[in-house]
Amino acid sequence: MSEFFVQIPEEEVISALCGRKTISEIQRNKWAIASTLDIYTLTFPKITPRMTEIEVAEIMQAEVEERGLGYAQAKNNNPAVNSGPDSPVCHNAPTDIKIERGHLLHFDFGVKQNNYCADIQRMVYFCKPGEKSAPEAVQREFITVVQAIQAAFKIIKPGLQGIEVEAADRRVLISAGCPGYKYATGHQVGRLAHDGGCILGPG
Repeated sequence: MSEFFVQIPEEEVISALCGRKTISEIQRNKWAIASTLDIYTLTFPKITPRMTEIEVAEIMQAEVEERGLGYAQAKNNNPAVNSGPDSPVCHNAPTDIKIERGHLLHFDFGVKQNNYCADIQRMVYFCKPGEKSAPEAVQREFITVVQAIQAAFKIIKPGLQGIEVEAADRRVLISAGCPGYKYATGHQVGRLAHDGGCILGPG
């Protein structure tokens, strides 16, 4: 009987399954994304200098719980809130570091809604006294990141490997003089924030 069976590594089966979403699954992801973005929109006007990262996270978590939603990542670091140069970036729990004028404030946040997740990062800049907008260097880096993401969007299509899509993003950053970075451009979401399937990342 064994000649009728072909052994396939289980990760290939799971990756193929997670990498394809039905129309209803995509809709559930969109609902989670919409709720995540709405919570960001409600939170930003409430943030003031001298608040701690923890205090900002508590505002967002109160919104999650008031709406009866879940967390796409563990609650203790969802959202991740990183203020200024001394805060560890990425999936780290918020700290007692206070937001200061002139700080960049980084977020990594997503809700789980109807068993499907969102995972969205955002950046905020707090103007120093006398500033009416972010400094030119901050604006330039922001525009460069937007252009890099758009470069990835422009070429992404079924059949491409994630490394090819990510390379388009990375070329824009490198050509703008940005140092190499160790993170991926993006990943799939679904029942988990990191749902398997294709990752838009370097080799």
